[in-house]
Amino acid sequence: EQEILRVPIYPLPAVYTPHSGENHTIVNTEPRNVQMANDLVAGKWGDRSLFCVTLRARDTHRLASVGTLMRLIDTEDRSISGARTWPGDILPTLNRVVATCQAVGIVDIINVENGHNINNNNLAESEYRIANVKLRSFTNEATKGKTEEMDSL
Repeated sequence: EQEILRVPIYPLPAVYTPHSGENHTIVNTEPRNVQMANDLVAGKWGDRSLFCVTLRARDTHRLASVGTLMRLIDTEDRSISGARTWPGDILPTLNRVVATCQAVGIVDIINVENGHNINNNNLAESEYRIANVKLRSFTNEATKGKTEEMDSL
């Protein structure tokens, strides 16, 4: 029986394929996603730096029930400050964190603790969602069993 993991959830309009062996880059500009990346780097979610990427429907903003468990590898602060408009007014700082991560496995999202529908929520601008997830086991011929990385979780 796989353990249930409590991880931050990162809704995207795209899906990542696990076990590709390649790094994925996510550019975080929304305050909640910047905060999540900073919390992962600071160790708030443990030393494994795991989070779940899942599909968000464009029309209803509902989250999928399946996601990809990702491991944060590195971040780079690419915030922009001091930019000016044409008349010379200073624009507010754009907080931007570029995260490099790697897919670990596919998970079933058991529940989202602080709301499943992004449209109807009472989350603060910098508050991100948290989900309880369970890794799926793969034993078919196509995957040759679970990967070492999934076994290490």
